[in-house]
Amino acid sequence: VQTACQKNVITYFLCALDVADKSLQPHWRRLKINRQIEPSLLPAFESHQDALRWLEVERLNTLACAVLASEIGEARMVCELAEALAHFLSSAGYIRDAYVLHEMGWKAAEGIGDIEAEGVALINLAQACQDRGMFELAIVYFKSALDKWTGVGDSDGRARTLTGLGFTFERTGEYKKALAALQEALAIRREAGDSFGEAHVLNALGAVHWRLQEYDEALRTFEVALLIRREIFDRHGEARTVNNIGFTHQRLGEYTKAAAWLREALEIARELGDRNSEVVTLNNLGYTLEKAGNVGEGLEYAEEGLERAIRIGSSYEEGRALDCIARCLAGKGETEAACQYWEEAIRVFERAGVPEAKEIQGFLTRQGIGRYTPAFAPPDAAGENHTDVGNSHPERPGP
Repeated sequence: VQTACQKNVITYFLCALDVADKSLQPHWRRLKINRQIEPSLLPAFESHQDALRWLEVERLNTLACAVLASEIGEARMVCELAEALAHFLSSAGYIRDAYVLHEMGWKAAEGIGDIEAEGVALINLAQACQDRGMFELAIVYFKSALDKWTGVGDSDGRARTLTGLGFTFERTGEYKKALAALQEALAIRREAGDSFGEAHVLNALGAVHWRLQEYDEALRTFEVALLIRREIFDRHGEARTVNNIGFTHQRLGEYTKAAAWLREALEIARELGDRNSEVVTLNNLGYTLEKAGNVGEGLEYAEEGLERAIRIGSSYEEGRALDCIARCLAGKGETEAACQYWEEAIRVFERAGVPEAKEIQGFLTRQGIGRYTPAFAPPDAAGENHTDVGNSHPERPGP
């Protein structure tokens, strides 16, 4: 009797979560929830904000349901809860919760031998690693997911995984691998007529062009992605692409235009409760205003970005915020204080295994700042492909 009551409670939260999640992100879900409950018993969400408020209030209860489902041997329920929570936990910045939950979901899927559930769980676990700045581990999980989808001939799963893998390769500076993965994913999405998936790939592809300093091509790619996202009313995707367009204008030296796009992206992210996108855009505004000579306001945005990045546990964005603060302080003539922030940024980026660590070291060496002098340049000092530091990948997409 007790177990039956527990299953009823889990079923209620699972069905309510399903409704809330579809209100937030109606475009993408792999695992279907085939559980019945009287609709009148479920919460009614008249708006995105209603669903978001419910998820914020009930987050701990839904996570507790996943733990309970695991304890009573309802592995499929664990998988369904993890998938239904994936978008909210990532966008709302609960990335520590996401990592624990998706690891639980993966083990549950493995235990019941459900290949689709296992592939989905691996993607979500890889995304959580991405969000936390654990890029090498994210690659391991994405590759495992790709093997699963390839083994069963699932092209949709392959495309979703290749997109995540391509984005992660971009983060680690492996641009040829990133382009290969994303171009394969784009071909699959276009053949299937999947506009949502196509825009997602284009957004990541534009970021690789951005990294390669192909800013005109990046801008064209982002503009196509934005057109699609607005047509299908993908507001979370719109926030990320608007941010990317803004930061691309920054790299083109069009600071007024860049700031306008970035402020629009920040407004959308805050309206949606998308803390992940918010942090990225705060940092990009900091960089843009510093470049435009408004170091005081740039510093304010970067400091807010740092506080938010630490709060949600995004080490990569924490590093970017530290770097941006350093740049603003250097712009104010406070070189000693700037060096302290740069040193911490280097440590954060080294732990994440991303190129920004050596880019900053190379920049400080060329400028002869702090303990860095040309005579002690790092053996692989970055800078060959980057004219500046800190202007890392322009966005933080979810799956």
